[in-house]
Amino acid sequence: MKPTANAMRRAWTNGLRLWETHHLEVVVIAFWISITSYLISTAWDLGVADVIIGLAGTASCGFSWLFARALFRADAEREIWPVLVVGGLIVTGLILSLYDNNRQTSGLMGSVLNFSKGTHGLISSTVLFLAFIEAFLGFRADLPKTEKRFRICYAAGYGGLLTVSVLWLNGVPDGSQAALASDSIKMICAMLAIVLSIWAWRYRTRHLLPRPKRRQRRLGSVSRDDQFIADQILLKFENDKLFLEPDLKLKDLARKLGEADHRVSKCITGVLGFPNFNALVNKYRIDVAKRALVDADAEDVSVLSVALDSGFSSIGPFNRAFKNQTGQTPSEYRRSHRRS
Repeated sequence: MKPTANAMRRAWTNGLRLWETHHLEVVVIAFWISITSYLISTAWDLGVADVIIGLAGTASCGFSWLFARALFRADAEREIWPVLVVGGLIVTGLILSLYDNNRQTSGLMGSVLNFSKGTHGLISSTVLFLAFIEAFLGFRADLPKTEKRFRICYAAGYGGLLTVSVLWLNGVPDGSQAALASDSIKMICAMLAIVLSIWAWRYRTRHLLPRPKRRQRRLGSVSRDDQFIADQILLKFENDKLFLEPDLKLKDLARKLGEADHRVSKCITGVLGFPNFNALVNKYRIDVAKRALVDADAEDVSVLSVALDSGFSSIGPFNRAFKNQTGQTPSEYRRSHRRS
């Protein structure tokens, strides 16, 4: 049982790490699948498969909200409750898909069906509105002009699609030309939504939001042993420059400290307040890189050389980590600090 429990724990940890690292990609793919399912279920009658495909389509408004959160919140992956809300949307949609055509709607099943209809409608309306206002929740005067334009354009595009596909079509008279063409209009809006999401996803992958720093735990809640290990970690990084080793792993640090891997990991996330081991290493590496990039005596040193000298083994991870921490690429950071 113990090996199985350890394997499950490792799988859960790896899953969380993947969710944190590829959160935006996971959400946008789920959104695309949902929109595509809606288009398929609207265009073709697939019999029994319509239940599954239609279910994915009914959750498109929920995935559009998760996508908007991923676009405009740097730490969206740290909150699980929005995923649970969308899960509720999927569950109620499943109930409606299975029993909406059931003639026996009285008694307990009738109550469940009515509750599901109300809940599904309430969640759908709420998340559609929240997806629109996400772009404005973090709108600040100190945002770069490109970020402000991006948020305004996204909100305008999403708001226009929402106005046409939901607000306007739901108000047209029965039998009118707009009502007769409502399915076609909604399909066009769905395809435009995919185009909008691709544009927004491409922009965000090139212009990452700076991630907020996590607060460290108060020392009073930390044991002496954990605090001692945390201090030794900092000594290894600040004095011995251990982070400059390109292939450094958590197990390597634990071996040098003479501690178990899980104990060192606990101190990194608990006492020092970092999300994981890689975040700790990248913080020190990026600090070194930032000093090198603004060094007047190193103006001719290439970005690749700076990356390698900072402990990174290649330019790709360096660029992603640098932009994740500073909101700028290394080249942009160097140019902006030279001008100042």
